[in-house]
Amino acid sequence: MYSGLVSFDAIWARHVGLEAYLWPGILTAMALGSEIGQGLGVVPGRFDPSDLALLLVACVGGFSSRVRFTHLKRSRP
Repeated sequence: MYSGLVSFDAIWARHVGLEAYLWPGILTAMALGSEIGQGLGVVPGRFDPSDLALLLVACVGGFSSRVRFTHLKRSRP
């Protein structure tokens, strides 16, 4: 999850439009949705709360690195 979000940041680093947040949002929704779907019995697989917790940590880390790196990129001359 984290690597996917950082990869999207590398691709969309110079963009501040909707696209820069749409694709990471879709990735996050798919990852969290599949884990929650397992818990509800809608998606095949075994629900594991630690998987969900680690996904949330990776999402927060990925989005916070985007905010931090975007700020650093803009502050350069």
